[in-house]
Amino acid sequence: GRDPAAHAGPVVLTAVALRHAQHHVARAVQQPPGRVRQVDRLTGERQEARDLIRDVGGARNAVAGDDRVRRGRDDPCGLRVRRVLGDGAKPRGIDARQTGLVLSLLGVGAVLAGPIGGQLADHAGRKPALLLALAFSAVSALYLGFVRSPLAIAPGVLSFGLGVSMARPAMQAIVADVLPPELLGRAYALLYWAANVGIAVSAWIGGVLAGRTWLGLFAGDAITTVLFAALVVFRVPESRPTPASEARAVGWSTLAGDRPFLAFLATHFAFMIVFWQFQFALPLAVVRSGFGTEEYGRMMALNCAAVFVTQPFTARWLRAIDRGVLLAIASVWVGLGFGAYALSSTMPQYYAATLIWTIGDVVGLPLVSAVVASMSPVALRGRYQGAQMLAQALAMVAAPLVAGAVVDAWGLRALWAGCVVVGFVAGVAHAVLGAARRRRAALAA
Repeated sequence: GRDPAAHAGPVVLTAVALRHAQHHVARAVQQPPGRVRQVDRLTGERQEARDLIRDVGGARNAVAGDDRVRRGRDDPCGLRVRRVLGDGAKPRGIDARQTGLVLSLLGVGAVLAGPIGGQLADHAGRKPALLLALAFSAVSALYLGFVRSPLAIAPGVLSFGLGVSMARPAMQAIVADVLPPELLGRAYALLYWAANVGIAVSAWIGGVLAGRTWLGLFAGDAITTVLFAALVVFRVPESRPTPASEARAVGWSTLAGDRPFLAFLATHFAFMIVFWQFQFALPLAVVRSGFGTEEYGRMMALNCAAVFVTQPFTARWLRAIDRGVLLAIASVWVGLGFGAYALSSTMPQYYAATLIWTIGDVVGLPLVSAVVASMSPVALRGRYQGAQMLAQALAMVAAPLVAGAVVDAWGLRALWAGCVVVGFVAGVAHAVLGAARRRRAALAA
């Protein structure tokens, strides 16, 4: 699924945009007047895109948000904190630069959380790892409700990002522990769907509370997290299998030597570079086409509504098809969907392109965790899921950097064309890797 940090605009978007703008302005000092005007235009467009992403974050969250942890729409808490810190920065006396730097700590937390959460889930157990993550989240949320200065907010944001994202490897490992392999695809799809529903509800409630009381918003978040932790304490048993004596020595070195898994992660990383463009390049394209916040919000609402309506059924309908084939199909559809934006100039065209990549969203993203679970040794389920989460978080960081560089050098159409190419390449890679997994499974049988 989508990574926790994802989902109302990339975590590092503000800092990246500012750095790109500063770079161009610095170069413009040495350029002729025509070049200066071009730089001014580019800088202004980046400012428009950054403002648009900030404004439409609320619209997107209100219809289900993100981790794509991850993450990934797995983190309604992280979504709300990002929106509140962004929208509430001015009342707290925080300027745009400080806001960008503070928000970037959510991304740092997401990157760190995968390996840490996976290690804890395998070493200490799924339940302790999940409870520790929830405790981090609850304490950090309550802390953020009281603090005001950037120096005080920063550690709370880092701790919150770490806690929220750190829960994901343990939760995904639990699913793999308690269900047979043939049901994993459907189970992860239902978790993905449930996360979307939770994000929609929490974002709506958060929007109501944010207009009345900041402390009430964060306190409510802490309370619901504690309630979830209580549910885990009393109703969720420890599911980590007891490792066999010969398996106790396995660890990260085993994962690092698993070439098929590393190839899968690299393919998924490339896929997510394309997928995350709905947060960076798409708002810029909407602005350049003469549209704004409302239109972008409707596009995201269409995506989320399609996921909400179709997700519970697609996993059942498609379960007979090999997961590698489905991931290949999903990669191609996502590439084609973003590529279609190059031909879009009206809102109906933008809506149609969004529905195209939504097919890949629905078909492919929930299956990633199922494939990871099928490839991981029993003793390393948490770490394998943590590695998947790390790949998604790194892709989320890299996506705006790649998009900014391509748009600066060749323009948006080149970026959309690149999305098609990468989508097809990832599709071919998933098909090849899926065939290899089937051969290994047949030999093992």
